Amino acid sequence: MMMRIARKIALAAMINSWFAVSAIAVVDDGVARAWVKKAYEFAGLKAESLDSLFTIAIDPTTSKTAWVTLKHCRDSGDSLDLNLAAAEHYLFIRWFAAKEGQLNVMLMPNVYDAMKSLGLGDILKLTEKPTSPPDPDVVRWGQDGARRGLKDFQKNTGQALDTYKDLPLMANGMWENYQAGVDNPKCKVSL
Repeated sequence: MMMRIARKIALAAMINSWFAVSAIAVVDDGVARAWVKKAYEFAGLKAESLDSLFTIAIDPTTSKTAWVTLKHCRDSGDSLDLNLAAAEHYLFIRWFAAKEGQLNVMLMPNVYDAMKSLGLGDILKLTEKPTSPPDPDVVRWGQDGARRGLKDFQKNTGQALDTYKDLPLMANGMWENYQAGVDNPKCKVSL
């Protein structure tokens, strides 16, 4: 009985926070895109244009290198910059989706945002830096990264997407990959 009540409270808080936060989205898409471009350039990818980075298939190793580049920038002092957060979330989930090919990865940006809305975001952080606040634009960037990563998986492997993987198992795999990507938080790129 108490668990059902707790679940209802958590769900109500989550729904309420989504509506409350939706009016204050502050991500500048142009700035976030510029961060993605810088990170991919640092990873060795030379694109014809900024737009092509969001349309061409990119191998998971390059996306991981680009993600780690921005993760280091966030961990070295810019953890609350929502433009940088959006770009870093985009790259992380694009890399993970391209590596795994799991459709459930589309849910992860929303799950992480909901955890933050409920005050649980800090259990996932790897440094003493604060986590960025919940933000619908950061979620949108994460969802776009998941979509692009799934397309990368299909183009790079020629395989169909896996339609189901146990969500807690996948979340644990994401967490293990996230931890493995962070080693020396020193930012090596700037806008």
